Amino acid sequence: MKKISEKHILAWFTLAECVARNEKERALGMYKLLSHSIEDPAYSALLEADLRLSFGDTQYAYEKYAQAVQLYAQSGRVQQAQGVYDHLHQLDNHTDRYEWLMQELTLASSATNNYKR
Repeated sequence: MKKISEKHILAWFTLAECVARNEKERALGMYKLLSHSIEDPAYSALLEADLRLSFGDTQYAYEKYAQAVQLYAQSGRVQQAQGVYDHLHQLDNHTDRYEWLMQELTLASSATNNYKR
């Protein structure tokens, strides 16, 4: 297990504080620095989407959520992809612009099920 430094922990708390104070630019800068320590690109995209959404940058957040779905699906983590897709659909359920994601999820799920057999 990777040891997390005190500076690293403090940086995450600082990011949370920036969000609580609605300091968008500072929070995004802090996230950019911290994102280099996240080894999972899908999780990194998901965190950025949540951060963007918290500041009302919905269009960019939706794009990052869609990216997270793709990355989770491509890596065979269909349940995580489905969870993010469901969240995205709840946020933006009046359009069909993310229908292609459902198709990608279906393909990923089929590939995972075929592999398990």
